[in-house]
Amino acid sequence: MKRFLVFFIIVVLLGGGIFLVIKRPQVKNFFLSLEEKPTEPEEALPLVAKSEVEPASKVVKTEQRKAVEKKIPVAKVEPVMKEIDTDGDGIPDTFVMEGEPRSIPATPKRIPERIPEGLIVAYCYAVCDGDTIEVKLRNGTKEKIRLVGIDTYETTEGRRLQRQADRAEVSIEEAKKLGLEATKYVMERCLEKTVFLDIDDESPVGYYGRTLALVYLPSTKNKIPQNSLNAKLLQQGYADILYIPPSEFDPHDW
Repeated sequence: MKRFLVFFIIVVLLGGGIFLVIKRPQVKNFFLSLEEKPTEPEEALPLVAKSEVEPASKVVKTEQRKAVEKKIPVAKVEPVMKEIDTDGDGIPDTFVMEGEPRSIPATPKRIPERIPEGLIVAYCYAVCDGDTIEVKLRNGTKEKIRLVGIDTYETTEGRRLQRQADRAEVSIEEAKKLGLEATKYVMERCLEKTVFLDIDDESPVGYYGRTLALVYLPSTKNKIPQNSLNAKLLQQGYADILYIPPSEFDPHDW
């Protein structure tokens, strides 16, 4: 029995030794896998001074302050008068203002609310000469307006132009030239634009059936006779005084 045990032990030892010799690489790898692999050292973060790091609340407040201090320029928009043709005849008959300041509601207001009492808003669609224009009122009525208190030279040769030239002691060619310059002056300021009319209450209609009135431009701030287009034509030398009483307006006072 003892011999058998000794023999068995010897066989086991020999078998184990042979196994280790044959499987040596696998066994070695097995034990190596059990060993803990050394970890690579983490990259050290750069040191930051405490004073360089700002609290999040301070950063937010700084950004808010910069946003408040930053002034964004706002372009000023001048009110623009818009002309609308409601009846489709090619001539505007409704006038509104666009581009109002922000403090005023966006809905445009009608022109009568913007002009002094007693003035009428109209659209000038034709200029006959230096003292006569044709306009269309808001109600669709078309009127021929004679600038009251003045007389400009005619633009076509004839007996009337000859009388004007003789009275002014100038040649008929010079008188005609002055008439054309007066017409151009009025066209540049009135044609296809809005004008304001102050009808002569004492003589609203002239000899030829034309409406007698002072004409004002929208840009005229203080709408008094001395600032009317009628007076400007006199002041620029394009017209002579023509006072026919009774009349509400006396050009000698301009």
